Amino acid sequence: VVTLNKFTTDTENEINLRINNALALASKNILENFKSKWEIIDNYIDDSEFSVVSGLLKDSKIVVGSDKFIILSSDFQSVVDRINNNLKDIERLLEKIFCSKIFVVAVTNNKWKNIKIKYITDINNGIKYSVKELYADDNDIKEKSSIDELIDLVGENMIEYK
Repeated sequence: VVTLNKFTTDTENEINLRINNALALASKNILENFKSKWEIIDNYIDDSEFSVVSGLLKDSKIVVGSDKFIILSSDFQSVVDRINNNLKDIERLLEKIFCSKIFVVAVTNNKWKNIKIKYITDINNGIKYSVKELYADDNDIKEKSSIDELIDLVGENMIEYK
């Protein structure tokens, strides 16, 4: 029997995956394009379907943009948590505005500063970020973890979770 400790939660794994992928595909031109159209979100403040998530987006700022991923930052952990807990609705709104599926993740401004410093240091040291594979599971996007791969290899009956 193989004993494994659970990693971080699925949400934390998904957040880290989205951050990585946004950085791997980051483009200043795409970021500027998002910023130039961000005010369109104002049109949805009074929309019954999107008012809550449009308000959350207005309480954050876009700090990384790519064709498929964006990173938002906010001063408040509560806003970050609410964005990351409403990804499907936010992504539906952004798809409506930008006519493209965009995966979103939010971090606090302090966390963003640390991510940015690490990213710049890594790039300056020749470390390249690569996009990690995603797979769909009940319409949720998740990284296939090493635990999933181990289960595929040895079978679920041979693994004990702690």
